[in-house]
Amino acid sequence: MFDLPREDILGRVRKRIEAVSVSSADKDLLLSRLGELAAELPRLRYPRSPAPTHGDAHVQNLMIRNGEPVLIDFERFAWGNPNGTCL
Repeated sequence: MFDLPREDILGRVRKRIEAVSVSSADKDLLLSRLGELAAELPRLRYPRSPAPTHGDAHVQNLMIRNGEPVLIDFERFAWGNPNGTCL
């Protein structure tokens, strides 16, 4: 058995906002909005129970082996909500 970190769906957003080449006013707006979104996250309700999630599942993190898709790059593998759909 092993422990997984809790999924942090906004975890990389702050660094990306801070690194982007936009005006200070735009960064302030984006960081303010990020704070609002982060404050609302606990209110979301998901139709499925928490489970292990990939955290970055997209076509560039797929390989085909013996004709079957295989997920790779488990850097963001965590305990979270198994889909992006909320109620």
